[in-house]
Amino acid sequence: MKELTLDGIKGWAKTMRLSELFSKTVNRKTILLSESELAVLVMAGQELGFGPVGSVKGIHIMYGTMTYSAHIQAAVMQRGGFRWEILEHDAKICRLKVWDPKGNVMGEPSFSMDDARTAKLLSNDMWKTYPKPMLFARAISRAQTECAPGTSGGATMLLPEELGATVDAAGNVLDTNEEAPEEQPREESSAPPPEPPAAEEAPEPPAEETPPSRPPPQSAADAKKDINDAHAREVRKYLADMVLPAEAVTEAIKESYGKDKFSELTPSQAKIFSECVKAASAIHALMRTVETDIEKLHTWILGETQVPLLALSAQEWKALNVKLQATKEDKT
Repeated sequence: MKELTLDGIKGWAKTMRLSELFSKTVNRKTILLSESELAVLVMAGQELGFGPVGSVKGIHIMYGTMTYSAHIQAAVMQRGGFRWEILEHDAKICRLKVWDPKGNVMGEPSFSMDDARTAKLLSNDMWKTYPKPMLFARAISRAQTECAPGTSGGATMLLPEELGATVDAAGNVLDTNEEAPEEQPREESSAPPPEPPAAEEAPEPPAEETPPSRPPPQSAADAKKDINDAHAREVRKYLADMVLPAEAVTEAIKESYGKDKFSELTPSQAKIFSECVKAASAIHALMRTVETDIEKLHTWILGETQVPLLALSAQEWKALNVKLQATKEDKT
């Protein structure tokens, strides 16, 4: 792949950020990656010869440190001319034999369930459900560290799990489990306070004016009602565009939030639900351009996500929109 310039990297980072498809989960809270984070990940991957998307998916920043998934580490070894053979691989141990580009045996790195137990990794259920791929990921990481350290371009290639992340059987990060940084106290200045300005004669006070009467402050309950009413009007508009019955809203609200009525949602929940319905309306409009009616839209979405129309998250709508755009381009 042709090396990207700094402007090219920034362009990729901006496009990825606008797509809202690249995020990380920190203590069960999903956070979209910033443009600067995306740019750094693209640069880190480019140093190793990877493209922008592969870099962002396989490299993760945790506690200010780069971590690299097992498949990134395996690819780095292969590109460096190293090869390996699996000598033993079951639910208890994975042992490899590694050769350098000249055919010299570099070692037989391994990782066992006893090692996982010692490292206190077994609290992640993936180790109990999918022990073989989890053992292989650890063994290949150990092979890169012990047998091919020069292939990383000088970087220490830690697995996300080594810094406490929860990963799935494929090595994808499910949650970084990072702790939120503590707010640093402000440093108080030791400089003496400035001298107060010299007193001046106070001017004659202006004639007192009766302040205009103000309405009483709005209660929190009234403010919530106003916000929810505004979102409800938006939802009704989008539903009318899609010719969907009100029962669809009730069903989606119950499934997504466990509430019986739209008015029972918090303002933030009402806002998110309104955005999802807006996305549904946009996709419905796009479906009409490819000559597909709403019933086919429901069927297609259930097939893609196994989730009813209005219960999808905003990110799921974004992904579906990309697929529909591709369908539209194919038909034209």
